Amino acid sequence: MELKLAGYVARTKGLQGDLLVNTMDIGMSMIKPGDNLFMGFSLQFAEKFICTKWNQDGKNFILHLQNINDIDSAAKFKENGVYYEPKELFDDEDDDDYTSEITGFDVYNAEDKSYIGKVKEILILPANDVMIVSTENGELPVPYIREFIKRISKKYKKVNIEVMEGLMDLIKK
Repeated sequence: MELKLAGYVARTKGLQGDLLVNTMDIGMSMIKPGDNLFMGFSLQFAEKFICTKWNQDGKNFILHLQNINDIDSAAKFKENGVYYEPKELFDDEDDDDYTSEITGFDVYNAEDKSYIGKVKEILILPANDVMIVSTENGELPVPYIREFIKRISKKYKKVNIEVMEGLMDLIKK
């Protein structure tokens, strides 16, 4: 199993055991409740935990781990690395090279299942990756983060996205 470093715990947040994570890798934006995270001063000593909730806070994330319910339990994670399994986003677990794997996939609205277009390319950018979707009206840039990318199926070669208000206004001809 290959783990990637997502960031480091900067401090606790609140009294309920939440952790503020300074991110170093855009993959952290793909984490969702129920995913496995690994915490430790190094990968060699990382322990497995289950993420029960997370919220983006600017460039940082606030996350909560199962069975860590108070500030004292959370405090032991200060300055620990947060590691994740990058291929958890995919339905298939045999490959995690999403930049080349999803080019050409059909893109659908996750809510009403309507067809939007095809994945043209993935742009690797400093803040977060962007998926370019070719639509009948032009190119649509979609941030490649969990808020927008809801599901990827390699088997059916499709991507379901959240179409938030204003997203379709970004289409460039």
